[in-house]
Amino acid sequence: MRILDKIKYNEFDHLALADALISYKYPKDKITKLLKSGSLLKLKRGFYLKNNITNVPAVYSKEIIANLLYGPSYISLEYALSYYNIIPERVEVVTSVTAKRKKIYNTPLGIFH
Repeated sequence: MRILDKIKYNEFDHLALADALISYKYPKDKITKLLKSGSLLKLKRGFYLKNNITNVPAVYSKEIIANLLYGPSYISLEYALSYYNIIPERVEVVTSVTAKRKKIYNTPLGIFH
């Protein structure tokens, strides 16, 4: 069984990864190895994403990733309207609305505001 198969979700935090690597003596070294091999994508410090190297495309929820990156928050109105095809424009950037200060995350999956 692969290490990342022990983790239930595609998006996960450092604690879930540490639980999967509990049998390793040096789990930080294994995380570095997984990042370098491309099996794991780092979204930000402490948050990771499984990278499906096989031919089967992995399904990622941009909404969940946006909330993990900058929570507590909710998805902006223009992204929601585009998602439900109410407006004809395609929204590329996922904007999270929150009471906190503004941050921009440039990840391998796209830009999150």
